[in-house]
Amino acid sequence: MDDEVQALVAEQIAYYRAHAPDYDVAYLGQDWDSCIEELPVAGDVLELACGTGHWTPCWPPAPAQ
Repeated sequence: MDDEVQALVAEQIAYYRAHAPDYDVAYLGQDWDSCIEELPVAGDVLELACGTGHWTPCWPPAPAQ
């Protein structure tokens, strides 16, 4: 990766780290997390575009295989 690309990537990472709490503010303190626990998740789950990652630890544990 050349210096220009590295600088751009570093700028994007800094931006999203600084603004991540802004994206989660609409969900924090709500009952959404408990709703996820009630989903009938079976099998593998692929989480795309997870954003700040708030939802990832909320997923129920994977069933033993």
